[in-house]
Amino acid sequence: MNARASTKRLVSAAVLAAAAIIAVVIYRAGLNEILPPPTGSTVLEQAIGIGTHGTQNAWHFRAKRIVTSADGSLTTLEGVESAALYKSGKAYLELHADRVTINTRTRDLTVNGHIQLRSANEPIVRTLQTDVITWNNALQLLSIPSATTLTSQGDRLTIGNVQWNVATGQITANKIDGTAKL
Repeated sequence: MNARASTKRLVSAAVLAAAAIIAVVIYRAGLNEILPPPTGSTVLEQAIGIGTHGTQNAWHFRAKRIVTSADGSLTTLEGVESAALYKSGKAYLELHADRVTINTRTRDLTVNGHIQLRSANEPIVRTLQTDVITWNNALQLLSIPSATTLTSQGDRLTIGNVQWNVATGQITANKIDGTAKL
């Protein structure tokens, strides 16, 4: 019986040791693994963003919603209620738009929906209204392919479409009607 008890103890010890080894292997299996990126997009509701240059404001925005793609390459601001660019700490350009999409890799920009750009410069305030504005960063090209209305001090100018090549300074505008003080 003594030999039989010894064998049982030895088998029991071997089973416990094997169970302990398996438990440790299972526990450590996921410790060094890199987690995959999230498969869905990130959504923020009622978002406010502020950027500074030194101690002064450089830009700000308020949007109803921000959606960022899973890989982070596209960010869309929906319902942009107010956005502004600042110079010397004072707003000089204000934007309201239905949607702003930014490609963070190429730095291209598309603004669409009901768009209103307004200069905050005194004494002349200019307002631009259109449906689509695109910025191609690689080409340094600003395009407004749809009808655009520019108002300034009671004057009104309607333009069929506009392209501005910032690199060369060339501006192409078609179907111009009206007057405006620029």
